[in-house]
Amino acid sequence: MGGRFLIVAIRIIWASALTALILLFLAAISLILYHIVIVSKACRRALSSNINRSDECFKAGNGLSLDDLEKLPSFEFSTPDDERVSAMDCAVCLESFELGDLCRLLPVCRHSFHAYCVDCWLVRNPVCPICRSSPGHRRGGDEVVISYD
Repeated sequence: MGGRFLIVAIRIIWASALTALILLFLAAISLILYHIVIVSKACRRALSSNINRSDECFKAGNGLSLDDLEKLPSFEFSTPDDERVSAMDCAVCLESFELGDLCRLLPVCRHSFHAYCVDCWLVRNPVCPICRSSPGHRRGGDEVVISYD
């Protein structure tokens, strides 16, 4: 009787060990899939930061024209210490700036955003999303000369 008990105990231990290995394998696979989803989402966001003028947000609005948007300075986000960045997050999409993101700097108020986000905003609303100042005019009405330097 003791031999049968020992055989049953060994089978239970082997089944438990096999179940634990299968669960560990499934957890590792799910973490890898989760990582792939996160990376692909980041890649899609980086690709969408390029301005696609056929996009819905550029079709109609009461804001700036596409020619006016082209005059606004833009830059590629390189480091968090970049003096062109007014905050670490885009106030339109609320996501952090990532290395290589195309950003746009509004010349009057010096606020910075993802270029795609602020372009969509400015086509519909001709004011800065943060301070409501005009991106091409000072508060006194003087025209601002937009330079790319």
